[in-house]
Amino acid sequence: MYRFLLLSFVIFTVVGCGSMPKQHIFDKQVKIYNEYDIVWSAIISFFAESNVPIRTIEKTTGLIVAENEIFPEAWADCGSGWFFENRSNAKGTFNVFAAKQTDGGVKVTVNASFYATSFDVLNEAPNPPIRCYSTGEFERMLLDYVAATAQ
Repeated sequence: MYRFLLLSFVIFTVVGCGSMPKQHIFDKQVKIYNEYDIVWSAIISFFAESNVPIRTIEKTTGLIVAENEIFPEAWADCGSGWFFENRSNAKGTFNVFAAKQTDGGVKVTVNASFYATSFDVLNEAPNPPIRCYSTGEFERMLLDYVAATAQ
């Protein structure tokens, strides 16, 4: 009986140490009443000051795609690792779209996606990538910065 209880406790502890990532609800867009060029410059400035490399930039369509392999944990919810795995090699992709509005101003929309890989310590093998969910922190930082800078 004692062995059964001890084994149950160990299994419960090992299995109960991790959690799956969860989706968060937050604002992904803001409307800024200023000229398109001023808003566009503020977006570019945010990426430069945040040290997030831009992969694609198309001013005529208003699209910016950036990627970063190093970002604060607060930006993404990847769940917590299980007892027998290490998570690493996280990657974030950020799509920003700036669109001129017919009533004036510019609508800025941000979408961020994150992935991480994990390593199974017991089997010494990589696991498939894990889709992480944005916490909204990156989006809030970008939108607040652009709104404050472009006003």
